[in-house]
Amino acid sequence: AVRGGGATRNGSPIATPAASRMQDAIVAVNGVPPVDAPWAQFRALGASALDLSYVAVGAIDAYVDFADEGHGVWDYLGALLICRELGVHLVDAFDRELVHLDHAERRTPIAAHDVETLQLLTEIRRRA
Repeated sequence: AVRGGGATRNGSPIATPAASRMQDAIVAVNGVPPVDAPWAQFRALGASALDLSYVAVGAIDAYVDFADEGHGVWDYLGALLICRELGVHLVDAFDRELVHLDHAERRTPIAAHDVETLQLLTEIRRRA
């Protein structure tokens, strides 16, 4: 990805996939999600940058970090650029800026293709 230039995979532009219905969605997670989560399935792949990039290209429908303050900026910053270039919404669950320079600070990323899903996932995460 290049800021303002979109994102490519193997030299070809990546098209942003459409949002999925939550009841059909596969959501990548970090940590333990609630047992009553509304999605169809979840995956815990273990690398937030990879998980977020999968959301950006449509291989995964959304991402939620259920761990407490587990991610340094280096864990997601590259994927943040990819997501932004493809129109995927990526935020911190507690409304903090994702881009920062403090080595000790941690964030709780959430990503989705549409605002409604992002809001739902943020509510679920805040209750967890």
